[in-house]
Amino acid sequence: MDFHGVGFALADKVAVTTAGYARIGIERKKAAVLHVLETAEQDGDTWLAEKDLLARVRELIMVKGIDAGIDDLIASEKIVRAGDLIALENTSWAERCIALAVLTLTYIPKKQIKEAV
Repeated sequence: MDFHGVGFALADKVAVTTAGYARIGIERKKAAVLHVLETAEQDGDTWLAEKDLLARVRELIMVKGIDAGIDDLIASEKIVRAGDLIALENTSWAERCIALAVLTLTYIPKKQIKEAV
């Protein structure tokens, strides 16, 4: 489901009632998972515990089998799992790059950093 410029509830309703998406279909589950992760990011949470993600998605679309949507998104590298935490792949990548940059800076002498900036 790819409806930009409208809220998830309206896009979901259109997808199910007009566009022919199955109410319990995998595409709907994946769209809901991505929506919940994107909304969490906007609230400052870049990683969600899987149990919290599942609860939020179930509340949003009220279907079972959300795990299949999560597994499919992981397989397609749209989201990542680290232990019991799940995040959008792009966010995970950005956080790793930032962590590497910070780690690198800890090994550069302070004098070189001051001269560079």
